[in-house]
Amino acid sequence: MNLLVDFLQNYLDSNGLFTSVEYLNDRKILFASTSCGKEQKIIFNSHLDVVPAAPELFLLCEEGDKIYGRGTNDCLGNSALLANMLITLKDEPGIGVIFSTDEETGGATTAHMVDHGYKGHMVMVMDCGGYSVCFGQKGILTLKLTATGKAAHGSEPWNGDNAIEKVIDVYPRLKSLFKPTGPDDMWHTTCSINVFNAGTVFNRIPDIAEVVLDIRYTEEDPPEKLMKDIAELTGFKVEVLKESPVVFCDSKHELVTGFVSHMSSFLKREIPEVRLNGATDARHFVKLSVPVIMLGIPGHGAHADDEYALIEPIAEFEEMLVSYCRTKL
Repeated sequence: MNLLVDFLQNYLDSNGLFTSVEYLNDRKILFASTSCGKEQKIIFNSHLDVVPAAPELFLLCEEGDKIYGRGTNDCLGNSALLANMLITLKDEPGIGVIFSTDEETGGATTAHMVDHGYKGHMVMVMDCGGYSVCFGQKGILTLKLTATGKAAHGSEPWNGDNAIEKVIDVYPRLKSLFKPTGPDDMWHTTCSINVFNAGTVFNRIPDIAEVVLDIRYTEEDPPEKLMKDIAELTGFKVEVLKESPVVFCDSKHELVTGFVSHMSSFLKREIPEVRLNGATDARHFVKLSVPVIMLGIPGHGAHADDEYALIEPIAEFEEMLVSYCRTKL
């Protein structure tokens, strides 16, 4: 990852941009801008890291109007677009890009940059593909629940208290805390059990069972209340593994309406407002109290073997962003 940062920094340096590198432990994070300083009028964000894949998926393959390969859609296509956008705008002060390097594993590098003073009057996170603008994403609450019982020999269950059975017994009631959702009604808090650890051998009743809940919550369900309700209902020990805030941007903010209007006019299409069930690094910019929106190039198959980006819209999106920056700065 550090080699990629070095490559991109050298490329942007050689094309007349201001660049700086911050470190989080041994990991590099690149900031590039059209004018000197951590504060710019508009901050863009994209990530350079990708999820693991077979070696052949790192070989770009162009087929028709698509370019296939790991990261083409999530999120190297957006990063390449932003690099070229900066070069085109190098004589227009006020534009900066944070190229983060660990979004796929939590985004601590973006949080580090925000905590160290990198900010703008508006933030655009390029990690949400398609002809739309995303104004919100659910918060993340990852909880580990620990049920305790009493160990005993598997042949004498009456002498034990099975921790696995405690989890099984409480699960239907746990699910009842969350409204059923579907593809046509998604903006509700959801919960899924994605990790279950219990037992060591087949003939011993386990005295400990641990489950990890992946909760994606909306502004209607404060995480403190969710944790309280779950602890009271289950009687289990509740431990917070991760918590990230809901991202909610006022779609009526003048900077946002101005951008959406420009995007719609330039691309000659309606731009729908959407919200994400998943998460991007947008959550790390919430503390800046400025408009934060998410968008990105059209494509398909993030994290999948058939991941691709549509070729023509990459240039189209770049031209749209360049035009917007020149109009508004």
